[in-house]
Amino acid sequence: MTTVANAKVYTLSDGSRWTAATLGLHLGISATGARSRLNSTDDVDEIMRKTYKKARVSKNRKKTVKLSDGSKRTIEQHAEALDVNISTLYARLKRGERDPVILGRRPIQGRHKSNDGFVSPKAQPKSVKEDMKERMAYNPNKFWQLFAKFT
Repeated sequence: MTTVANAKVYTLSDGSRWTAATLGLHLGISATGARSRLNSTDDVDEIMRKTYKKARVSKNRKKTVKLSDGSKRTIEQHAEALDVNISTLYARLKRGERDPVILGRRPIQGRHKSNDGFVSPKAQPKSVKEDMKERMAYNPNKFWQLFAKFT
């Protein structure tokens, strides 16, 4: 860790002397950000420039959506009216849902069995098990292996 006693002092083009920590405090940025600026140039205007925070704005911010009940609002207005998180509403609208009752439902917490993707072999129907056996071959080392049928 760098202490004040052995901190590197940078001299700028106007003759002022700064450490990364003091410049960071002065500009309201991290010491790492200040050090990056000081290492890149000694131009005062470039180092003392204002920081800009770019707000991520959704492309669909102004897009209006018409629901099945006839209401036509922006997605943010629908989310506020239905008391649902915006990201939840985006996901439901992307699936093509337009019913306000379904859009306004509380999300179910946790994993859903229908969306799990894995079905244990014991729970699979017999036709699935037979289909798997057709695609598998028995190895003499006494275990089943999956092989492509025509290789």
